[in-house]
Amino acid sequence: MVYAQTSSGTISGRIVDQIGGVVAGAEVQLINQQTGVARKTQVPPNGNFIFPVVQPGTFKVVVQAAGYKELQKVNLRLSASQNLS
Repeated sequence: MVYAQTSSGTISGRIVDQIGGVVAGAEVQLINQQTGVARKTQVPPNGNFIFPVVQPGTFKVVVQAAGYKELQKVNLRLSASQNLS
């Protein structure tokens, strides 16, 4: 059997507050730090988000939700075929 190789990966996570409660409806933005290209998604009721088919690079993730302080994670490095969580 032959498998196709892919260079893309995924970036995913779970958005919870300080006591572990899900922050549904939060906006998660994925920004490629080299190109400035951004993608956005809304956090569903289960709290999990995913950005599928992401090309390798260095990324910043920004999470915003009403009533919460903005959260940023920078210099997240994604390699080919990697699943970064």
